[in-house]
Order: sequence, then structure tokens, then C-alpha cells
Amino acid sequence: MDKREIILEATLQLVLQEGFYHLNMKKVARAAHVAAGTIYLYFASKEELIIELYRYVTRLYLAAVLEVQEGEQDLTLKIQRMMRRFLEFFLYRPDCFSYLQQFRTSPFAFKDKEAHAMLLEPLFTLVEKARAARIVKSLPNELLLALVVGPVHEAVMMWQAGTVNLVDKELQEQLLLACWENVASPPVVGREAV
Repeated sequence: MDKREIILEATLQLVLQEGFYHLNMKKVARAAHVAAGTIYLYFASKEELIIELYRYVTRLYLAAVLEVQEGEQDLTLKIQRMMRRFLEFFLYRPDCFSYLQQFRTSPFAFKDKEAHAMLLEPLFTLVEKARAARIVKSLPNELLLALVVGPVHEAVMMWQAGTVNLVDKELQEQLLLACWENVASPPVVGREAV
């Protein structure tokens, strides 16, 4: 892990402990075990650090979600594996999940919409291919992802609150099946010509 990543990981933990408001560069430097001036070599301000942390966490998230896609040709399997990786990543990195949740509802979320769209581009591309192949419903990308990620997010929040046992593999399978049914195109059966 390089210094930049060490700073980002330390910031992640501080934000989760203290929130955005109480975060300052001195605390980050102390937590990352670097000189305060070192942080400014990488990030010009607290705001830039928070937004860069969002990008970092999103890249980790996307790398985990998309890593199983290499070489896979079946779009249905790609989408289903993507959904599974969403869940697995959030269970493996609950700190990243909590940060993304906190960031989404903060004023910082509206500062860099272009980066947000760019980071989600690989997911949108996959969803567009699946929609063109009529594997998923004909809805906008954002809504299709919301129908997949939304239920997973809610389930992970329940898991963090201790109300659902998402470590249970059978429950995971049921959740993922329900998410798939949210977005899958209904099968075409006996359609007659009009």
C-alpha cells in the first residue's frame, strides 16, 4: 500500500468514527502516521480528500464487482455474478459500504457528478448490453442498477444492524434470486402476431 492509499484508508476509518464534519487534516495525518504536510502533497483540501476517498472506495467496489467478468460471454451470468459480487464486497468491506452510504447523503455527493458517472460506466455498459439482448427489462440504466443494488444495500444495512443474518448462504441465494427477478425480462411465451 502506498502513502496515498494509507492516507485514504486512515481517512475512511476516521470518517466512520467521527463523520465528515469533525474530520481534519491533522487527525488524518496522525491516523495515517504521516506528517501533516505530506497529506497536502496528495490532497489540496479536506473536500478534495473526501471526494477522492469516494473515488477510491468506488474503484475498490467496481474492481471487486467486475473482476469475475473477464472472459465471460453469457450476459445473464455476468449480471448475476455482478449482483453476487455487490453483496460479497459489502459483506467483506462493511467500512466501504458505510462510507458510500454516508457519502451519498452528504453535500459532497453533488460536487463531482462527472466522476460518479465515469466510475459507474462499466456497470452501465454491461446493463446496456443486457438490455439490448432483452435479458433485462427495458428501463434506464440507473433504475436497473437501483433494482439490483437497492435491495442489496438495504439487506446489508439490516445485517449491520443485526436484524438479518447475511452470512447464511441460503438467505444470500434467496436475496440474489429476488434481485435477479426484479430486473430480468419476462420470458416470451406464445406471443401471437397481431
